[in-house]
Amino acid sequence: MGEGPEVEPLSEREFTQASMALKALSHPLRLKILCWLGGQGQEASALEIMVAIGASQSNVSQHLSILRSKGIIAARKDGNRVMYRISDQRMLTLFHKMRELFCDA
Repeated sequence: MGEGPEVEPLSEREFTQASMALKALSHPLRLKILCWLGGQGQEASALEIMVAIGASQSNVSQHLSILRSKGIIAARKDGNRVMYRISDQRMLTLFHKMRELFCDA
């Protein structure tokens, strides 16, 4: 094999984080939420997400909670609404590539 740039190996913590993030992506509705959020390039409320992807409020809330617990999305209160966004730049890069490969196909 050719000599390439030396890449710093991931730590156990980073491997665990990556594994948890990829596991969170394995559900079709979570992937749909992330494809939509990634395409927006901005924050969105749970209601906006629910309407955009055509799922029930309880289902969307459940999956948003899972994505938050894995550190993939972040939430902030805005009055009586909670606004969601993709929180990790690496995840945003991954979602843009996934969107190109899977969402826009």
